[in-house]
Amino acid sequence: MQTITISQIKKHLLSYREECQIASKVDEQVKSFGYYKDAKNELDRLSFEMRYTSGQLINYPPYGVLAKQPLLSNYYRGERCLYGNSKPTIHRNVPEGKQEQLLHYFIANMRIVAFNEFIKQLDLVKNWKWSVILFEALAQHYGIATDFLDITNDLEVALFFACCKFENGKWRVLNKNDFVDEKSKHGVLFKVSSDTFYGSNRLLPIGFQPLMRCHRQHAYILSMDSHEDLYFDKQFAAYIFEHDEDFCNEIFELSEMGKRIFPNYESMLLTEAISNINNAKYFSEKVFDSTYSFIYNFRYIEYNVGKNELLFLLNKNGIEIKEISLVDDAIINQINTLLFPYINNNEGLKTVFRTALFME
Repeated sequence: MQTITISQIKKHLLSYREECQIASKVDEQVKSFGYYKDAKNELDRLSFEMRYTSGQLINYPPYGVLAKQPLLSNYYRGERCLYGNSKPTIHRNVPEGKQEQLLHYFIANMRIVAFNEFIKQLDLVKNWKWSVILFEALAQHYGIATDFLDITNDLEVALFFACCKFENGKWRVLNKNDFVDEKSKHGVLFKVSSDTFYGSNRLLPIGFQPLMRCHRQHAYILSMDSHEDLYFDKQFAAYIFEHDEDFCNEIFELSEMGKRIFPNYESMLLTEAISNINNAKYFSEKVFDSTYSFIYNFRYIEYNVGKNELLFLLNKNGIEIKEISLVDDAIINQINTLLFPYINNNEGLKTVFRTALFME
C-alpha cells in the first residue's frame, strides 16, 4: 500500500477533470453531428467515440446489451477508513462451519431475489426499454448484500465515499471527531487502469438503469469470490492518505452534499422497502424456490442439502417461508406515483448503438 498526499490527489483530480472535458466534447459532437468531428484521423475518431460516447448500446455476453457511460482512464474505489480488508458485503462476517455458511449465503441470496421481485413491480422498471436490467447490480447499489464490490469510473465519486459517512439516514462530511485512531485517520483510494479489464467480464459497467443511482455514481461492479480481497489484488494499486477536514469539506460540497450522487427523487419509501427486505425473517415460497434453483451455482458453498432439510434449517434459525409480501402494495403504489414523472425520462439519456463483444 502506497502513501499519497492530499496535494497529489488534487493534481490527479485536475487530470481527471481535463479528461472529463474531452469526453464531454466528444459526446456532444457525436450527438450533434453523428461523429467526433475534431478527431485528427479516422483511427482517433473511432477510438475516442468508442471510449467517450455516452449511451452506447454495447453487448456484454452473457449479460446482454447495456447502455454504457463514457469510459475514462481509471477505475476507483474510495473507503473512509483503513479497514484492513475490502470484500463484497456477502463475504463479510461469514460464520464457521459448512452448514452455517450455507445458511448465510442462502438467506443473503433470498434477499437478492426478494429485491428483484420488489423492483419488478415498479412502473419505472416495467417501462424500461433502453437495455438489459442488471437486477443483482441494482440490488448491490441499493444496499442488498451481493458478491459484487462497488467500483466507479469517477474519481470525485470515489473521493466522496472516502471523505463522507452515512449516519442517521443521511450523508455527512467527516470531521476531526471522526479521526480517533490510525484506522479512522486515514482514507484509502484504490485505482486501476480501465484498460486492465478490457476483454474480461470480471468488472462490468452498470451504465444507465431504471433507477438512476448507478448512473449518477458512474458505477461498475467487480465480481469477487469469498477468498478475494481488494487489499491483496495485484491489479489494483492501493493508496493511503491522511484525512484533512478542509479537503473532506471540498469533496462534500463538490457532491452538492451528496445530491449529485444520490437522486433526490428516490424517496424514503424506497429506503423503507429495502430495509424491510434486509431485515426480513420470512420469505415467500416463490423467493425460496427461485433461490434454491440456483443454490449449487454458489461457488462458495460446500454443503449439499435437500429442499426439506434446508427448510428445516431455515426454520430452526428463525427464517420462515410463507405467502406474505415483504413490501405492501400500498407502498409500491406510492413509489410508482412518486417516480411516475421519471418514466422514459432517464435524465436525458440518448442511446447510440454499437457492438463490442467481451469474452472471458
